[in-house]
Amino acid sequence: MQRVFRKIRSPQPLPSLRHHSGFTLIELLVVIAIIAILVALLLPAVQQAREAARRSQCLNNLKQLGLAVHNFHDVHGVIVSNSFPQMISGSPDPTGKWLYKRFSGFVMLLPFLEQTALFQRFDATNDFEHANNVAVEADTSPLPAYFCPSRRAPEKTPASFSTTAARQFRHRGDYAFCGGGELLNGTRSHVHADLNATFSNGMFVMPRVDSNRAWQKAGQLTFAKVTDGLSNTIAIGEKRIREYRNGSNALIDGVGVNSMDGPTYLWGHFTSRNTASPMNRPIVSSVWDNFDANFGSEHTGGGNFLMGDGAVRFISENINLTTYNLLAGRDDGKPVGEF
Repeated sequence: MQRVFRKIRSPQPLPSLRHHSGFTLIELLVVIAIIAILVALLLPAVQQAREAARRSQCLNNLKQLGLAVHNFHDVHGVIVSNSFPQMISGSPDPTGKWLYKRFSGFVMLLPFLEQTALFQRFDATNDFEHANNVAVEADTSPLPAYFCPSRRAPEKTPASFSTTAARQFRHRGDYAFCGGGELLNGTRSHVHADLNATFSNGMFVMPRVDSNRAWQKAGQLTFAKVTDGLSNTIAIGEKRIREYRNGSNALIDGVGVNSMDGPTYLWGHFTSRNTASPMNRPIVSSVWDNFDANFGSEHTGGGNFLMGDGAVRFISENINLTTYNLLAGRDDGKPVGEF
């Protein structure tokens, strides 16, 4: 039998297929839209987290100030004065016995904030505005403990605050002592008064000056005289430095930043505010003065306040004004209620 052998042809190779990877325009637009939505969702959360951290740091600053106030009271037996008077006629001779002329209580608290070295550099025998004391500020950095991070980083006064070049190197700060408020009878507390002079119902007052003699203690009130209770009395709050302007860019209440945030508002003698006007709003009276100078903050909806017992409370800017004023008084004898 004859065998037949057939030649089997090898299969022909298939043509190569080239795959092109990539996105169509529609796919790219969809991806971009998804990313934009995610960013829009996440950005507010990130901002809220940052603000929560800044608000917490502000709260901690006030807690440290509260500890300093209480430690000062333990050492000296009195609440630190919010500010100290200028030297008056008939003052002691030598004049050096009249100490801390026009200084603020924030200077006196420095040793209780671990800033003894800075405290000792200030010249207590001369006025706050003396060149020796201006030079101390020019030569040192502002203290973070006196600044709310929601508002700004620690900074010094810009040159625009004064024609004197040296003043631009002076410190600023974001907190103020509470000098009282307006009571139900319409009487308003003078924020920089001693108990012998203009009416003052706040937890912080100036030291008494008797018979043209310098003050004998760094204060004249004690915790025992805060009869409404330390937990019901505002000690320190965030001060207003914001300007409020109308559509024509004119100041609504006539209060410019230079009147609220100069060098005398930290180490100097204008370191108190009161509750005669609501926080975070223009003042209600026609004049920004010792009877109407309000608090304010950059926290949404209100501000942090240190109470006399050392606790820090966030108080709404929409708080009932009567309640707000009762919290500022140390001895009005009226219940505060919830706030």
